[in-house]
Amino acid sequence: EWAPRLLGYMIAITRDRPEHRLKAVTLEVVEGARFRGADGALACFHARIEGHVAREVVPLPPGGRPSRGRSVLVYRLETSEPQGWFHDGTYLDTLSPEAVRAFLDATHERYRASVGDEFGKTIRGIFTDEPNYAMFKMRQGRRTWHPWARDLQEDFRARFGYDLVGRLPELSFAVEGREVSTVRGHYYRWLTDRFGLSWQIIPRALPRLLKSDTTGRVMHAMMGMVKLDIAALEAAAQ
Repeated sequence: EWAPRLLGYMIAITRDRPEHRLKAVTLEVVEGARFRGADGALACFHARIEGHVAREVVPLPPGGRPSRGRSVLVYRLETSEPQGWFHDGTYLDTLSPEAVRAFLDATHERYRASVGDEFGKTIRGIFTDEPNYAMFKMRQGRRTWHPWARDLQEDFRARFGYDLVGRLPELSFAVEGREVSTVRGHYYRWLTDRFGLSWQIIPRALPRLLKSDTTGRVMHAMMGMVKLDIAALEAAAQ
């Protein structure tokens, strides 16, 4: 019964609060001759596309026209479309600390308020099915997309010292044939760290403590903590 309820709370949160829906930057590649503008785009570039390689990549300003023989790379910031699987909701924006907090308040905190006295006893643990940021559904078609967050651009610039939006083609292509990209590395580092901060910072000791015979006691102790106290968890496992 618990698993459907967890999914149900996610559905309710994302259906009623669109700001908590998964987000992505999508890419549409348009032949230069067919390009008629891109209102509302996050960024546009024109380039020569050779398979997965992009050459001579140049930003295309609003109202600009691509050079002859080039394609236009149109990047848009989109919110995941509602899905039947989620009953007109979407998967949770797990890159948003606010969205994750809302989900935890609507699920685990309710369980603690209702049956918290049974944590570590009748209820030996809580299983949440593989949280991720890969269940984005775009409005139409099958296009390349990259996970995004509301504050990614600003936070990325503060951390790495440059604007990611101006380098978006390096997430989608081997620019000038370069298979390895520092920009791509910084982007995935940001995603990894943000996902961890939002959802699952896992102390090295925790997998060892959450064994079948100690899970209940450790979970009971952990659910009462604001900040994980490893010494207290070690004691609970004894």
